[in-house]
Amino acid sequence: METTQKYSFLRETFGNRVTFDSIERKLYSHDIAAMPSLFKPIIGNTTPDAVVQPETEDELIKLCRWAWKNKIPAYTARQGIVRLWWCIAH
Repeated sequence: METTQKYSFLRETFGNRVTFDSIERKLYSHDIAAMPSLFKPIIGNTTPDAVVQPETEDELIKLCRWAWKNKIPAYTARQGIVRLWWCIAH
């Protein structure tokens, strides 16, 4: 799937609850813990292509099915928790 098609689906489905902003994506690329330098070359770039904030369970299901169908990795994060080793993208 082309990048513009990906962005189009996410914008149409989630409106202002999706961002492609580089600064915001960088904020979601890690938690508050420093990643040990030994892991950095193994894990590589962890910056997501987009950050999506579904509001309902149905939206989350729709997003997960779309990602699965298009072979796009998806990672989850919760709000209101201390972000310490809660998500490592690969």
